[in-house]
Amino acid sequence: MHHRPSLATPLLKGNRALYLLALAAAALGTLFSYLPPLFLRSIIDSGLGGAPWTLPAPLASVGASLAGLFTASVFAAGFSFAASFGTQRSAEGMARALRQKLFGHIQLLPFEELSKAPTGDWVQRCTSDVDTLRRLAALQFPELVNNILQAAWALPILFSIHSELALFAIPLLPVVLGFSLYFFTQVQKAFKESDESEGRLSGVLQENVTGVRVVKAFARQEYEIERFGKENAHYRKVTRKLINLFAFYWGTVNFLSMVQMGLVLTAGVVFVQQGKATVGTVVMFLTMTGMLVWPIRQLGRVLTDLGKAKVSWGRIREILDKPTEDLGAPLVPAYPWRGKVEFRGVSVNREGRSLLANLTFTLEAGTTAALLGPTGSGKSTLVHLLAGLLDYEGEILLDGRELRSIPKGELRQQVGLVLQEPYLFAKTIGENIGLAHGDVRPEEIVAAARIAQFHEGIEGFPHGYETLLGERGVTLSGGQRQRTAISQMLLRPRPVLVFDDSLSAVDNHTDAQIRRSLRDRSENAKRHSPELLVGTVILISHRLSTLAQADVILVLEKGRLVQRGSHRELVAVEGLYRRMAELQNALKREWATEGEEI
Repeated sequence: MHHRPSLATPLLKGNRALYLLALAAAALGTLFSYLPPLFLRSIIDSGLGGAPWTLPAPLASVGASLAGLFTASVFAAGFSFAASFGTQRSAEGMARALRQKLFGHIQLLPFEELSKAPTGDWVQRCTSDVDTLRRLAALQFPELVNNILQAAWALPILFSIHSELALFAIPLLPVVLGFSLYFFTQVQKAFKESDESEGRLSGVLQENVTGVRVVKAFARQEYEIERFGKENAHYRKVTRKLINLFAFYWGTVNFLSMVQMGLVLTAGVVFVQQGKATVGTVVMFLTMTGMLVWPIRQLGRVLTDLGKAKVSWGRIREILDKPTEDLGAPLVPAYPWRGKVEFRGVSVNREGRSLLANLTFTLEAGTTAALLGPTGSGKSTLVHLLAGLLDYEGEILLDGRELRSIPKGELRQQVGLVLQEPYLFAKTIGENIGLAHGDVRPEEIVAAARIAQFHEGIEGFPHGYETLLGERGVTLSGGQRQRTAISQMLLRPRPVLVFDDSLSAVDNHTDAQIRRSLRDRSENAKRHSPELLVGTVILISHRLSTLAQADVILVLEKGRLVQRGSHRELVAVEGLYRRMAELQNALKREWATEGEEI
């Protein structure tokens, strides 16, 4: 049975000693806070009223009682400060550790899990929900402990001084407590709805800012404003419901608390008139009843915040409970990777739909292969399989080793994948190219950029390789982003290089230059270092000129391999490849008459 760790475990890890000391300081601060009313009682009754002193002999004077009252207040304030400092510092450490744990866990989640993750909602969980737990550790839990201690110490003191008057100080306390517990059960659902609505609101904002170019290109600003307005209105609605619950709660408990104080005052006046109590005793009871009623009033808010923390913890646990990938350790001794790829009866099914069906083929090391097929034919699924990003049926072998037996970290160092829409970070161009390698040298970055035909383009920027990119690389054109990603992949030799339509945004001339540079590098490696890896290149493209240069072309349709051969072989027979080639040639001739290039 899977054991879920308790809520306290992540909150206290690494901060337990300081946190416990802070709670002890809070307990002492509460204890000292009950001493001033006792001194005040003696000052009123004995110092001003002439009654016998009830305090120990050293304190049996007005001056000594005032000094005792002042000292007790100072100690109460000092311990309260120490408690607040300790809990706040511990809570900040907790929040940092929890955020780090969340981020580290997300980094290790499988590709499929991350690809369907609601970004805005997950950001909400890693920020607002973590902050809710921080406030729990810093404020609500210490306050709950303080409330319990106040009740535990106040009641014995009150009953020991005047048991009859003490009975008037407690009748409504169970009612306030019961109402607080009821409110706690009602408010949790409202908190969850508000939190989830805020997550969706953040998601709309994040999605809109990320896709700003699409929004502006299609003039969809009004639509996006309306969409945000609907989510904003829903967030206001559910949060308003939460505010109404709070207003009802505070109004009710304030009324009950005032009634409770009124009972003590009325009974105290009667007892004074009957000679059963002194004025000092009534003042002390009013003070202590206020100190007792206040934490019980606050209990509803504390329990509510605990309920919100429970919701936040549940949302965080949803992420932490998701199984992660085991990247494993590199193979020892190092395996002599060459780049031979074998698919044996490979099938991929998702949500009742077949993405690949019984795919079988072999690519010898050093082969340049091209994949062609209409949208949804399974091309991207195939390359994701090579990088170990998806599960599959059948067998996939890299140099004779089944992919499932290769540690994920090792596999992804051997398979270089460049996507059609690469993601670049808000760093310099040089930093983006060297992102995957911490020990990269500047000359290696330049060499990779030269192969990607991007060195001269980078040198043309005002700051060269130190040019800072915007978020997602928006300051670069599509072709420049693709060449940055290609440079990034080429920084280290890899036995398998996969270009998932990642030359689509560059012109034909640059496309040919990049492929020629890759071919020259491979031939140079074969001549001078035959013992090293021989790179296998897999190209996904719809360009006839790109496909025609491949050693072998694999044609996919509806997840099946329907044709295989060289360009010359495939155009000679009827089939999908020939039809697409004829269509593209026709378009090329048509555009050529208009002076355009395709």
